[in-house]
Amino acid sequence: MSTRGSDVVVAFSAGVLLGAVAGLLLTPASGAETRRRIGETAGSAVDKGKALASGAARKGRAGVHAAGEFVKDQKERIGEALREGREAYRHPPRG
Repeated sequence: MSTRGSDVVVAFSAGVLLGAVAGLLLTPASGAETRRRIGETAGSAVDKGKALASGAARKGRAGVHAAGEFVKDQKERIGEALREGREAYRHPPRG
């Protein structure tokens, strides 16, 4: 995920959490009921945060793997080009 995309997800998640907490605090309920609701909302937010972090880590590992494969492929291509260049230097075309 791009940095901009992850910033949007974090901002959206924070907005949802703050909206939920504000809604709970502004809704008439007993103190015990309000605390219970806040606890449930916080637990849900933690679970969502863990899921987002896990997904980000998974995507990060996939990106690192893809970058490693790209570097490996480029290294092979450069090596082949160098071998061909040396061969062409040692045995120039006649004509």
